Amino acid sequence: MKLLVIEDDPKIVDSISFAFQTGWPDSSIVSTDWGQEGIEMVESEEPDAVILDLGLPDMNGLDVLKNIRHFSDVPVLILSVSAEEMTVVQAFGLGAGDYVYKPFRPLELIARIKRLLLQKVETGSSTPLYWGSLFFDPVKREIDYKNKKVELRNIECVILEELIKRSPDVVSYNILAKAVWGDDYMSATDCLKVHIYNLRKKIELDPDKPKIIFNKSGTGYYALMPE
Repeated sequence: MKLLVIEDDPKIVDSISFAFQTGWPDSSIVSTDWGQEGIEMVESEEPDAVILDLGLPDMNGLDVLKNIRHFSDVPVLILSVSAEEMTVVQAFGLGAGDYVYKPFRPLELIARIKRLLLQKVETGSSTPLYWGSLFFDPVKREIDYKNKKVELRNIECVILEELIKRSPDVVSYNILAKAVWGDDYMSATDCLKVHIYNLRKKIELDPDKPKIIFNKSGTGYYALMPE
């Protein structure tokens, strides 16, 4: 299990690292004390869970969470000194999975992260399927195509499942955005474009000349069953 800690207090980062090294030896910790770098690390490091402080030097932790939710459903636990009701409500409204006050209890923190990871596993209830020559397992977040197994991110799974389910019809940007984020928003089309391209790189022989996932300009995307 890889954990990303976005926290600007080195003592707290050390405490979290020690807690997980002791209570969950198989886990690994990466950290940053900057919000913007934390957002980028969710993309580059692909952590299994995130512990996020709200009082960061460059931006509010709630804004960090909001940005993360534009492209990832990674479980996020807020770790904060703030016990204000509106802050807690905002955090959950933006997609936080849990909220823990500082100072924290190490064993409880580990237990809460494990619970968040278990909840994520349990939400994967879709059935594996063969789609032409491609085998898609949304529970394992994996495809097997041309004798090659490739792991997918959760957002890529949601997009692919929507495209397969509605193939060969065009799936609008709005429908895809709602399937991924639960709502459409101003930059959804641009975000979808990034995830579609990443998905093409994992499926297509040449992502710049797709033969499976296509775009209908101004409307959405559609997929054709691979031979």
